[in-house]
Amino acid sequence: MATKEKTKGEAKTRIIELGENARLVIDSFKNDSGSFVNFRKFYRTKKDPAWKPARQGMSIPEENMASFLKKAGFALAKIDDEAQELVSSDSKRSGVEEAKTNPKAKFKKKVKGR
Repeated sequence: MATKEKTKGEAKTRIIELGENARLVIDSFKNDSGSFVNFRKFYRTKKDPAWKPARQGMSIPEENMASFLKKAGFALAKIDDEAQELVSSDSKRSGVEEAKTNPKAKFKKKVKGR
C-alpha cells in the first residue's frame, strides 16, 4: 500500500493507494461551519482513467478527530482480535494445524448430520 503526501498552503493531502483502481484521499478543508478532515475513496475505470470520488467517504470536524481516532483504533483492534480468533478456530477445525505437523495426514470433510 503506497502513500503519497501533498501540501497546498496549510492544507495537507494524503493519498493511500488501495489498488490499481482505488485510493483513499485524506485532506482538510474549511467552510462556514468550521474545519474538517475529509476521508474519501476515489476510483477509476479502464474506460476513463481519471480519478473520480466514490460515494464512500466522510468529513469529521477537526475538534472531534482525537475522539474519532481513539474509537476507530479501539474498533480496529477489536476487529483484529476477532479475526485472529476466527482464523485460529477455523484452522483447528479444518485440520490445518495437524497438516502442518503431519503433511501426509488425510482429512475427511465433516458434513453436518453424518
